[in-house]
Amino acid sequence: MSRAEIDTMLAEIKANNMKLDTCPRHDFSIVLDRHTKQPIESATPAQRFGAKFQCARCAGIVDGIARIWYERGLKHAVNA
Repeated sequence: MSRAEIDTMLAEIKANNMKLDTCPRHDFSIVLDRHTKQPIESATPAQRFGAKFQCARCAGIVDGIARIWYERGLKHAVNA
């Protein structure tokens, strides 16, 4: 991997983190295809496996595990 590719990847990560950090409350309802990174309208369970999820509010992207923990944290906060 070239230095330019690394710099581009790092810039994309930083931009995604900025989106995620500034969003007041995420809505990770947009399922992204794991290969094309394009939204899937009616995702099947097989398509959701390994997919990324995009916030409908800030366009930040997380993996499925991060989405699960975020949603679990919201449930815990409501019950606290």
